Amino acid sequence: MTPSGPDRVARLLRDGRGLLLLTTADEAAFAEAAEPWSARIGRAHVEAELGAEAVLVRPDGYVGWAGSADDVSGLADALARWAGAPARSSSP
Repeated sequence: MTPSGPDRVARLLRDGRGLLLLTTADEAAFAEAAEPWSARIGRAHVEAELGAEAVLVRPDGYVGWAGSADDVSGLADALARWAGAPARSSSP
């Protein structure tokens, strides 16, 4: 269940990008960690029991990482592994 109603992960992956599923109301830590990959990774808040606060789903539908706000560095490592190097900041 997403804020806009029921949905399927397969539909959310149709654009060919990975997907970060968030089950916690406190998404700030995950959003900050995933920001450098925002062009390559979608993000969706879900109301589902996933066994983790956040789950990174690769474009092929497999889980690339699952964890909690205590392991945000693990999310960044997984994003680098599955989505490539983070985008460079445009600020000097």
